[in-house]
Amino acid sequence: MLSVDEGLPHLQRVASLTSSPALLRGNSPPLSRPRRPYRSIAFLVLLGYIAVATTYVLVATWAVANGHLRATGHWHGTFGQSLLPRINDVIVFTFFFVCGASVGSFLNVVVWRMPQGLSVNGHSFCPRCRNTLRSRDNVPVFGWLMLGGRCRDCRLPISPRYPIVEAAVALTFATVGTTELYAWNLPYRSYGFQLTMATPRVDAVQLLIVLYHLVAFAVLWAMALIRYDRNRIPGRLVVFAAIWLFGGIMVLPSAAVVPWQLDTPVPWPPKDWILARHTAFDATTLVQSFMRILTALVAAGFYGRVLARAFCPRADLKLDPLGDQTSRLIDLVLLISVVSIVVGWQATAGVLILGSVLASVSRVFFKNTPNKTASSTSLSIDTPDPIDTPDPIDTSDAIATSDPANESPEEPNSSDELNPSQNEHEATATEPAALPETPASESSTGFVSARTDALGRFALLLPIALLIQVLFWKPLAESGWWPSEQAPRGVLLGYALGTLFIALWLREPPPLSRPEFSSEDLPEELNSGSAE
Repeated sequence: MLSVDEGLPHLQRVASLTSSPALLRGNSPPLSRPRRPYRSIAFLVLLGYIAVATTYVLVATWAVANGHLRATGHWHGTFGQSLLPRINDVIVFTFFFVCGASVGSFLNVVVWRMPQGLSVNGHSFCPRCRNTLRSRDNVPVFGWLMLGGRCRDCRLPISPRYPIVEAAVALTFATVGTTELYAWNLPYRSYGFQLTMATPRVDAVQLLIVLYHLVAFAVLWAMALIRYDRNRIPGRLVVFAAIWLFGGIMVLPSAAVVPWQLDTPVPWPPKDWILARHTAFDATTLVQSFMRILTALVAAGFYGRVLARAFCPRADLKLDPLGDQTSRLIDLVLLISVVSIVVGWQATAGVLILGSVLASVSRVFFKNTPNKTASSTSLSIDTPDPIDTPDPIDTSDAIATSDPANESPEEPNSSDELNPSQNEHEATATEPAALPETPASESSTGFVSARTDALGRFALLLPIALLIQVLFWKPLAESGWWPSEQAPRGVLLGYALGTLFIALWLREPPPLSRPEFSSEDLPEELNSGSAE
């Protein structure tokens, strides 16, 4: 532990590099914690990944060379001849994992800045000292671990939510990209083993379908995290999602994967007119793509209205179009729309039921915040200087470990925090603009014990439910007991009716009511004063 004399140069250096209002008021950051355990975790994760990949290559190569995977059409040769395809498997998985981690890092910026109307361009920087993050510190997942979860300059803690989101999106990209590139999971498509060499079937259509689904998952993760923070889904994100999801199916009809009818048309999948000039003006293909989108949107609206009983029972598009409950309903329909467009209206009910079950089971990891009554209004803290608004960090550790002797005696009380405009002119004249408050979902433990509502939990688990559906799409569609275009009509009807019972195990808690006081409950002094 550093002494006061040893720590003073560190504090002076941080103060010279920062324009943070907290430091300008005299509040010094706590000294950095040891970063060795975090670095050890980073190296252990890397070594563990290498060990698992090596084990897979050796075991899978031995199984292929000895004919234990004969049912999948592998070629059985010597150990050396079977080694290269298995190494390719690891390379493909790692490639999608790295791409997903990078996208997850970008989604952290989107989720924090876009609801505030800020630009998602520019470099990442520390919210406290406002120094631009170095390239080696901005590496997804490992950058946070190598820094010990703290900024390199001011030593203030950064929320673990960042690496959690990056890892979740990375695993999503790696699993979806690998399985779809090998054509293991998509219905109406044969396994992607080309002749006798177990290599992925890399063609233009397959690559475009993989890209279409990966971007759709990224959009769904962004919407889910924004709704998890109890913010409205921004219009810019909705426009991008509509252009990508609608335009993708219209331009590449095979991206629909499944038809909109209950009886599969012949031939299916349809020909991609953008890749075949002689079918560029096929009206039948265009109508099929349009109906695929239209039925998905109708299903999203229907299931959104069904689930409104659990998440927003007072929503009314006619009487209260701008109300909080109505905005929750709109966001719910948007989330379901992404799911319905990706997997079709037939499988949407199964994904929703699975997501609701996961959200109900994960209830123990979240602190549910009850909704306010319809008459109450929520406080919104204005944040000046939005251009310099950085990404969120978690400062709970800093507050807990700071020395009370270093705290400024002029800290604002609770009334000042709720009314920041009271001393607005004084603040702007003496110090830089205050930083925005950290979202309610940010905590020292990331998502664990974070405050959200039932809709936030459901939104957060919806990408995971969709991931399970996509990974096992083909066997589920062929099983006969999961809702799909190949399932019996009774199965589809049963799952649709099952969504009506989601409110039994997942719903918002009763709203907090305002306490009513009468004059008899007041002290005699106040009663006499009010009478005068």
